[in-house]
Amino acid sequence: LKTNSIVAIELFQDEQYFKNLQNNYDNIFMEIGFGSGRHIINKAIQNPTFLYIGVEIYTASIEQLNNLINIQNINNIIIVHYDARQLLNIFPAKYLETIYIHFPVPWDDKPHRRVINKDFINQVIRTLKTNGSLNLRTDSLKYYEYCKQLLDCYDNIQTKINNNIDIASKYEDRWKKLKKNIYDITFINKNSDFIDNSRYDFVFLDKITKISYDKKKAIIQNTSFAIKKRDFIFISGTSGSGKSTILNSLYGDIKPLAGQLMVKNIDMENIKQSQLMNLRKDMGIVFQDYKLIKEKTVEENIMLPLQINGYTEELCDSQATKLLEHVRLGQARYAYPDQLSGGEQQRVSVARALAHN
Repeated sequence: LKTNSIVAIELFQDEQYFKNLQNNYDNIFMEIGFGSGRHIINKAIQNPTFLYIGVEIYTASIEQLNNLINIQNINNIIIVHYDARQLLNIFPAKYLETIYIHFPVPWDDKPHRRVINKDFINQVIRTLKTNGSLNLRTDSLKYYEYCKQLLDCYDNIQTKINNNIDIASKYEDRWKKLKKNIYDITFINKNSDFIDNSRYDFVFLDKITKISYDKKKAIIQNTSFAIKKRDFIFISGTSGSGKSTILNSLYGDIKPLAGQLMVKNIDMENIKQSQLMNLRKDMGIVFQDYKLIKEKTVEENIMLPLQINGYTEELCDSQATKLLEHVRLGQARYAYPDQLSGGEQQRVSVARALAHN
């Protein structure tokens, strides 16, 4: 494999390419934003059996590193001209040994442009091997505190100030001469039971923690599971154990404060209101209190989700008739909810949930 040059992003769409890299090197590391290239060059020279993937968006830095690689005949560096946040999304799970991020642009005035955010941390956890590490070095106290807050929900972080390392960048050398602080955060990935969410296109939860209604009391902690299409599952537990809380989080009523929750490949933490509305159109839930509209008849309650989805009145009426027969309430189509027993109201709620599909 020729590895001393810039690699086209298209290669990373090929699963076999990832396997070839694993077969050719003992370990695989990534440096995001390598700048002058001093750190990644020295690491590659010191560890010739390891592969180092340098990810950068600035052309001048890429050209400089590429020239150094060719001059020094280094064969274990790959350069990728791409946004690291998007690149990690296509990497296999449990693939990388370490991810280095040294002195990223802090964007203190525009934090939304930062490389590190909650989605990025989730991808780091997914792509790092068990006991692999994310190493951040920054001169920005604001960035350091921001990243520390993102990672505080995990027990496995180490922080240091003015820690000397063997290979310092030119930027770091300049900063030290000014006697400025350098901040270090190292995150160790202890997540050994990660589930690859690419195989679960309906629901995926990974290490969901601290789901709560008041953001104080943790109701769900350290919960992971996945649901594939056509799966039929039960969630059981004692009263107050969080069964309804999980369902409400899938529906978007409450959000997790940590971990990753995906429904139909949508991140429920950052879901937009328009996405949530469309998601709910495809989702039927039977609530404990049924949530039937008392002012509408049984038939009108069942037709409501179909009407919201824009179906014709004729189709809504036809579908409602079929669903009422399915739950054996054909005779009650013109009745109101308070005229039905509790069991009958539950069956109406089931019929309405089925109307979504």
